[in-house]
Amino acid sequence: IIRGAGGGGLTLVENLNGSICPLDVAQLSFDVDNGLPLTFWPLDKDDVVRASADLHMIKFSTATICPQSDVWEVAHYDNSINLVTTGGAGGSVFNRFRIEKHNVSPSLPVYKFVHCVGRRVCDNVGIHRENGIRRLGVSLGLQPHLVVFKKAEAL
Repeated sequence: IIRGAGGGGLTLVENLNGSICPLDVAQLSFDVDNGLPLTFWPLDKDDVVRASADLHMIKFSTATICPQSDVWEVAHYDNSINLVTTGGAGGSVFNRFRIEKHNVSPSLPVYKFVHCVGRRVCDNVGIHRENGIRRLGVSLGLQPHLVVFKKAEAL
């Protein structure tokens, strides 16, 4: 979350096809909304999430109404739209996320998410706007969605 940047934390919304499940990952409209807490699982079994290291999975830390998992994956809706959705299993070579340091401001701890296919082909996770909903997407031309992490309050 970057205060005043035009959006808040992350949440879950109905998917682009209009079905409730699996849920898509979206950004809240107001920067004062912190969103839902996330859990990050490093691939290398380390207890520390390190910048630029592959993650085994990213998942929401709250229960949902859907039977699918709340682990992030990328859904290919058509040739131009690849959205971050839920229902993933984690750990796949074809569905890995990373958190990378962004150098927009050396004094701020600003990061971005990237989605990687294999070890070397990674694209920025950005915001895909449609019908007033700001879904997270992965495609060429999307500007990276910049984030500042905030420790979640105990549930």
